[in-house]
Amino acid sequence: MGARLLKYLLSTNTGRFALLGLIIVGVAFAARTYYDQVTQPPSAVAKLSQEGLLAGMVDATELWVATHSEQPRAFPDDTPWTPAVLECGRPGHATPQEAAHPTWKALGATFEEPSLYQLRFTATAQGYELLARTDADCDGLYEVLRRTGSVGYSGLSSDPVKMDNPGE
Repeated sequence: MGARLLKYLLSTNTGRFALLGLIIVGVAFAARTYYDQVTQPPSAVAKLSQEGLLAGMVDATELWVATHSEQPRAFPDDTPWTPAVLECGRPGHATPQEAAHPTWKALGATFEEPSLYQLRFTATAQGYELLARTDADCDGLYEVLRRTGSVGYSGLSSDPVKMDNPGE
């Protein structure tokens, strides 16, 4: 069937033009995809990665709260900024001690790869906040990705990602 269709398309001018048009569209799509991947700044890729990581940790927080509801504290313990030291514009490594924090383990955060972002989890009696921050342009101001959640009448709810100081 495919061979007959190709033979028919190649035997008519209309078919040749249609086939050529499909080839041009395919090449243009591939070129655009390659261009986007090559020209996208590493900080944009890192930001998308951090947003995905925060979303996963929100899910893990909801699971933790559901499985630890009998405890007096509704959320995991607070963490310090991890990694503790981050040079501006350069990926940082968390120490094994920082990565071993019980809250990071509970939320599924791994620090195997260096990151342009520092992470922190803080909790109150009624809510929590997950933060990822970076100073990619080395001006002392941080771009901060923020996910918050709270316990209400219907259970635990979370807000979408908010960004403080975009582009910093």
